[in-house]
Amino acid sequence: MSYMVLRTWSITGKCAWQSSCRSTLRQAGDNVPCQNRAIMNELGLQTEVASFEGLFKSYESLLKMSERLYIGGNQMVCTLCELYAMMGAYRIRVCIDSTDEIEIAPDHEKTGNQFSAQHRLPSHEAVQKAARELFVAVSTVDKAGMLRALEEMGVLALCPIPEQQFSRMELVAGCVTGRARLVPLVELSFFAAELGDYWRATKYALEARAFDPSAWELYKVCVVEGLVALNAGKIGEAVQCLSRSMSACQTDEYASVECSVRAPLLVLAEKLLERGERVEVLRHLLQCQDVWQFLRPQIEEWITVIERGERLEFQAAECLLPMNQPSVRLKAQWMSACSLQEGSESTAPKSTTPKSRAAVLAGRERLRAVYRRYKDEALRHELGRSDT
Repeated sequence: MSYMVLRTWSITGKCAWQSSCRSTLRQAGDNVPCQNRAIMNELGLQTEVASFEGLFKSYESLLKMSERLYIGGNQMVCTLCELYAMMGAYRIRVCIDSTDEIEIAPDHEKTGNQFSAQHRLPSHEAVQKAARELFVAVSTVDKAGMLRALEEMGVLALCPIPEQQFSRMELVAGCVTGRARLVPLVELSFFAAELGDYWRATKYALEARAFDPSAWELYKVCVVEGLVALNAGKIGEAVQCLSRSMSACQTDEYASVECSVRAPLLVLAEKLLERGERVEVLRHLLQCQDVWQFLRPQIEEWITVIERGERLEFQAAECLLPMNQPSVRLKAQWMSACSLQEGSESTAPKSTTPKSRAAVLAGRERLRAVYRRYKDEALRHELGRSDT
């Protein structure tokens, strides 16, 4: 693929994310005073920076856990954190660019040689301190201060040239070998789809499929494939992808539980709802209740809103925001990657006949009962130790 085509895709993705950063402004209308627009841009930046900070706090915690439990080694934690940090740095840069207050000088963009996460990822303390300095600089329109803070946060090292970010992230994903590589590929695929870079989203999804994804990874790949189909105007195919995504979550009780500990991905359902696929989305939400059982009250509210014919934005739901934080996703995907890595030398898992809905729900209850017994035994053991 030529440089011009690659650059066109990169710019398209960047513009899509800038559009997302400015969505609040669009909802408020074109008559919003400039001062209020600046405030709203700063709020978007605060959200992205807070997520960036949280990621490194989680990263340092996982490093300690990995060392203590000898799970997967530090390299897997570092690689996945680097990948999420590069995504976060890209978002921060786009938010900064959308304010039109600062332009990164070419000298800063030259600092983006490929680096090792273990040696270059900033500490949580450093990110936290630099973030405070960034907002002081933003509030005073101190462009030099903004650049200095972004550099100290690691943003400029993690995303030196936004148009080349996917190429850099591919190199990071390539550090993960064996079947565990499925995890970064799926994350890259979904990130590309979020940015509207459907060519890359398809490319990464196809690579992920080669590793025989199941449960959560298969669920996410199906969502990406649905977004790609919808972008191509293939609504029927997108609906089928929505259905397949739920089938991936309900193969058996283990798949159901694996998906339930992560946030449901409702971006495809939301876009189909905008295209008038009300019945299909309602069917999808009813199935979601079996997987994300703790969200049943919220899902019931969504169903009611849709039945009234009102507009609905799933992604803005407060109940999903904490689960979608990079800090939370890092831990879940690290555990998944470590599990896949441990079994990477064995043959690929054989497909199984999907269980019925009743069998899956009954299986989840059995797993819940086992967990409760284990938890009770651990508590009794801990109480016994404190008495001695």
